[in-house]
Amino acid sequence: PIIAFDTEFIRESTFYPIVEIIQIATEEESWIVDAQAFKKNYRPGPQGGFDPALKPLLEVFADTKILKILHAAQGDQECLYTSFGVVAQPVLDTAVAASLCGLGDGIGLGKLLKIGLDVEIKKGHARTNWSVRPLPEQLMEYAHADVEHLVRLGKKLMEQLDTLGRKQWSIDLSAKWSDPSLY
Repeated sequence: PIIAFDTEFIRESTFYPIVEIIQIATEEESWIVDAQAFKKNYRPGPQGGFDPALKPLLEVFADTKILKILHAAQGDQECLYTSFGVVAQPVLDTAVAASLCGLGDGIGLGKLLKIGLDVEIKKGHARTNWSVRPLPEQLMEYAHADVEHLVRLGKKLMEQLDTLGRKQWSIDLSAKWSDPSLY
């Protein structure tokens, strides 16, 4: 019923972000999908030439019975839309949830994981060239770390939001990033 995901992409030299990997997690496991391996005749822009073999994953992102947990969802949603023509929904943006729990506006994932779960992750690869293959082990570890605690964090934040009477408010605010017209 709940998964987490994140994307790593190239954006610095392109109009549309070019998705390189997609990280997905449940509370027990995390996976990395090499989106680059599914490119065929790729051209940036909505539905820009990805192999139909990704369709089952994209259907999970669009499945309204599965809540998707993200941190700072806008970039990931833009990446999904401009690469595959889909947006994830419903979503809980942990940055939005944290703000509504009184943890500050625009809190980073590393700090939020430390505060919320007492988990420390190494950050610092956000501007990395994710197109390099094979991905070095340290990037694989970083990619997994970005999602492996997100489901647990999302659940904890939703409990706090429920206590505060703000859970639906958080879901409603997070839904803003599921509007394709933004991208």
